[in-house]
Amino acid sequence: MSKLIEDHIYLASILGSMLISFWLIANDDIIYRDAVLYLTVARNFLDGGLVSAFGTFPWPFYGISIAIVHKITSLDLEHSAYLLTIALEAIISVTFVKLYICISPEKSRPWVALLFILTFPILNEYRGEILRGYGFWAFTLMATYHFILYFQHGRLRNAIAWQALITVAALFRPEAIVIAAAGPLYFLFLFKRPFLDRLKQTLQLQFIFLFLVASFLLTMILSSRMRDMVFSNLPMQFEYMSITLVLANFNAATQNLIDHVLPFEYSERYSTLILGSGLLIMLLFKIINNMGLVYSAVWFVGLRRKWTQLKPEYYIILYFSLISLSILVVFVSSRLFVSSRYTVMLLLFLGLAFTQYFDAFLRILQENNRKYLLVFLYVFIGALFLGSMVSTSAGKAPIKLAAQYSIPVINPGDKTACNDNRFFFYSDFSCSFRPELNKELENETSRKKIEDDFQYLLLWVKNEDQTLQNALNKDKNLLLIKEFSNRDNDRGLLYKIQNR
Repeated sequence: MSKLIEDHIYLASILGSMLISFWLIANDDIIYRDAVLYLTVARNFLDGGLVSAFGTFPWPFYGISIAIVHKITSLDLEHSAYLLTIALEAIISVTFVKLYICISPEKSRPWVALLFILTFPILNEYRGEILRGYGFWAFTLMATYHFILYFQHGRLRNAIAWQALITVAALFRPEAIVIAAAGPLYFLFLFKRPFLDRLKQTLQLQFIFLFLVASFLLTMILSSRMRDMVFSNLPMQFEYMSITLVLANFNAATQNLIDHVLPFEYSERYSTLILGSGLLIMLLFKIINNMGLVYSAVWFVGLRRKWTQLKPEYYIILYFSLISLSILVVFVSSRLFVSSRYTVMLLLFLGLAFTQYFDAFLRILQENNRKYLLVFLYVFIGALFLGSMVSTSAGKAPIKLAAQYSIPVINPGDKTACNDNRFFFYSDFSCSFRPELNKELENETSRKKIEDDFQYLLLWVKNEDQTLQNALNKDKNLLLIKEFSNRDNDRGLLYKIQNR
């Protein structure tokens, strides 16, 4: 393939990604709940510097990045975060295509990788969301690209780029530290060369890490302030990667299973096996479901029939997939659940491995003149794409509208309680978010305490939550100032508390 065609595909991946992101952001009415934390970090960093950012969240680099974009562009924090997200999503798309060219046979077609990454439902599901995962995914893919270039050419600059990029990825999410530590071990244990050559290559891929670790430890020894900050913050981030904590949580969950779910003969003997197998099945289901049943079936058949010749670089991608899967297993064992977005890094690696077989499948259909099956396949991909681009939910715009309406209404000295953290952001950080506020309002005793402590309420009340609605309607001390609703009659409400 000519360099010009490759450049055109790279350009198409960037522009296509940006167009999709712009569309999804424009059609999204409100930020994701986790985004409030990152935007709060950004605001606190601008107001109080690094110490304030670490005080808000112990892994604050993503929020700091939003603040830096804000300073450069003068956009507000929300749109600065969206701009950063769009850039990271474009990096993911173009790097995915570049990686595919690196690991696939000569006859492969990069446009297939472009088609896959731009229509991948699980990735498009989170496009437009303000998530630190995008930084982790983008920089891990770029680091993997240079890792493979080092494997191909042995150039020191690629080893340095790998370490620099995976370090940046670790600033977004600590899981990248595991990839940084385990990735170079591929050369030490799985590469067929003399031991000294393998050791040299492993050290070349880790010497910056070793220097950073040594510098970090020295700084902690010399600076009591840094030592206190590290010891107070890092455990919160690495708790789910602690084997001791994983075992403690797993054992506690096993005991709950015995006491409340399986109080039968032999329950205790097999409870560990039942819980462990259940968690693994849940994780496997998440992975296959997010990958797509049709894609998974095509990959399975392609493996059985050996549709394509595999380069050594393909096995590096499988190795990084195994590392990502191991991280997920530890996470699931600790938290006993897994959100779909935590599977995205693994799915990107698996997508790279799958796309070779998808490319081969399309070629086989073309060579055998299976036009109807080809049309069906492209229609199926188009349907997946449209399904990820069109939202049928009623939306949560009333939260944003009610919060913004409250800003000029509420006096600076008045206190406001809210039941959704997005009220906190859209009210210019002026309300106190209380996760249990709904339950407090449903109970008469705790509701009186709330009414004693606050002057206003900002509430998101879903139409089916009749218990909360009845409690609010019966309370004569609550004066409804403004109401916003969506088509499902879910409402964003601003109440003034009277006689208090």
